[in-house]
Amino acid sequence: MIIFIVIEFLIILFFYYFTTAFCSVYKHTQASWIYDSIFSFILSFPMELLFSICLTILYKTSIKYQWKVIYEIIKFIV
Repeated sequence: MIIFIVIEFLIILFFYYFTTAFCSVYKHTQASWIYDSIFSFILSFPMELLFSICLTILYKTSIKYQWKVIYEIIKFIV
């Protein structure tokens, strides 16, 4: 677990450096980059939420009606 946290922290530091270097080199694209990031988050969040809700409904239904195949498929996806 400690190795994972250290590697994750190093990756975050690298991408922070990369992002700041990009924004300092291309100063005129900063606003566009921020707007696109926010727009991407706004679009991806509802889609991920809908996907999670569908998987949850299938999971609960498979447990309630004891559908072994659906249950195994959901476990594989998640």
